[in-house]
Amino acid sequence: MFYFNGIIVVEGKTDVAFLSSFIMSEYVITNGYELPKSEIAYLEAASKIKQVLVITDPDEPGETIRARLKIPNSINIFAKKIFRSKKKKHGIAECEKDEIVRVLNGYLSEKSLKHNDITVSFLSSIGLNTKNNRTIFSKKVPVGTVNMKKLTERLNSLNYTREEIIKIVGERLCS
Repeated sequence: MFYFNGIIVVEGKTDVAFLSSFIMSEYVITNGYELPKSEIAYLEAASKIKQVLVITDPDEPGETIRARLKIPNSINIFAKKIFRSKKKKHGIAECEKDEIVRVLNGYLSEKSLKHNDITVSFLSSIGLNTKNNRTIFSKKVPVGTVNMKKLTERLNSLNYTREEIIKIVGERLCS
């Protein structure tokens, strides 16, 4: 298993399923052209403290996504660099694992660097277990519209402390 202590942006769930089978990382899915502004805001905020790898297919949607994502501190990885494919298709999910590892060699580690202080139970205990409260909270913190698990991942990714979150929740939810 390899680790990338950053964010990997891919086009779809199939790409995440494939890559996460051998690379532990945080993943953001663009769903083709549909990447919401709130997701872009999250990536821009996260890019200030983490590396962002944009790994898209070498087709029109992939090119459009790369052009749309002008994220600071990000690196575009093109599937055409990963030349061996399992099938005739040329998408990320069809590439050979060893070729992806080869292309991402300088970015991967064999040790996890993650530190998770924020948990789902902590967020529930301070009232972020409702969609309405998470929506209010996300107007102050660029995490996008997410469920509890994804909110936990993103707050940890952005290095928020429990104290900072409690302060934001107190300011936003009580007023």
